Amino acid sequence: KRSRRKGTGGPPPGKRVPGYSPRVVVKFHDATELPYRDRIEECLDRMQVGPWRKLSARFPGISIRRMFTSVEPNRIRQFVDAAVQRDNTYRPPNFLTYFVVDFPVGIDVEDLVNTLLAWRAVQIAYFDPPGDDPVVNAGNDLRSPYQGYLDRAPDGIDAEFAWGFAGGDGAGQDVVDLEQGWTRDHEDLIAHGASLLHGVLLDASRPHGTSVLGEICAADNAVGCVGIAPNIGTVNVVSYNGSTRPDAIFAALNSLPYGGVLLLEAHLLPITLQGKSWAFLPIEALNAEFEAIRLTTALGMTVVEAAGNGNLDLDTFMDADGNLVLNRGAAGFRDSGAILVGAASSAAPHTRMSSSNFGSRVDCYSWGENVVTCNSTGATPFSTTGYTADFNGTSSA
Repeated sequence: KRSRRKGTGGPPPGKRVPGYSPRVVVKFHDATELPYRDRIEECLDRMQVGPWRKLSARFPGISIRRMFTSVEPNRIRQFVDAAVQRDNTYRPPNFLTYFVVDFPVGIDVEDLVNTLLAWRAVQIAYFDPPGDDPVVNAGNDLRSPYQGYLDRAPDGIDAEFAWGFAGGDGAGQDVVDLEQGWTRDHEDLIAHGASLLHGVLLDASRPHGTSVLGEICAADNAVGCVGIAPNIGTVNVVSYNGSTRPDAIFAALNSLPYGGVLLLEAHLLPITLQGKSWAFLPIEALNAEFEAIRLTTALGMTVVEAAGNGNLDLDTFMDADGNLVLNRGAAGFRDSGAILVGAASSAAPHTRMSSSNFGSRVDCYSWGENVVTCNSTGATPFSTTGYTADFNGTSSA
């Protein structure tokens, strides 16, 4: 179904986001046969898919490239085949019809989107907003007495109890964290040997990613804090900086075995749909991200996703077609299978943090304030011995 509605978003006015270039996601109908490579402009006209020469004359400087570059097309087909076999409810799209149209400053993005949507071969087109680390702010096995989130309910998640059971400390579990930056040689993380599997590390995001990894798996040693799963089997990272979020998800898929965990630490910067501005939505609000997440869960992975820090009732969010895609009670709801996590206060009974998104799509909540974990700096020299006592937001949750 094509959306021809106004208000398809645009780049943040006057703001340059590191590692991000303005772009429109375009998906052709599943049956459209196109070579899956960059620079297919000449094919669009020759194969009568769409009048690219006319489009580029109207919007000078635009170009088109494939969305997924982290894995080869045959590997994508293997992912889909395996997902269909494992999950009989899974109905895959043709991922090889997803492309990205880059455009220069000064282009009317709403006009570009609506022009693309007028092509008969185009199924979906929308502005792809930048992402951001979903944290409100970050401040600054010796600190374990202050890690109340490790305690038993109702105060914490009872990680200490889980440690008494095989696998409860993370042994044998494989995790990939998707965001933008980390200091992987932090004194409480270096033993895990986390690798950057995809994308470009963004130094400004090092504090955020380091705090996230500290919560997950800070080592059980005589320094700093201890993670929820300190003896984790493997932990690696993928960055969507210099990439797209769906492509980073595919890069994670390429390394995760069956039963692995993918953590999505991102939310969307402002986007306008249905004449309303939405800030800090969970990334699955966008079609390509949703499809990549749904493929991941169909393949037998667990996906944990930040609900975002927009103080939004997600039940009211309408996509470009007017569907309430995040409202479990609505006809247009779509379930990615990801666990969507909101943020609550650290003290029982854990009331919702005012910054946290909420609604029927949110599956659970956890501490969104006063979280003790590792920390780093966002500029050289990058601290490998830093800690914080107030990591917060849906990131910490």
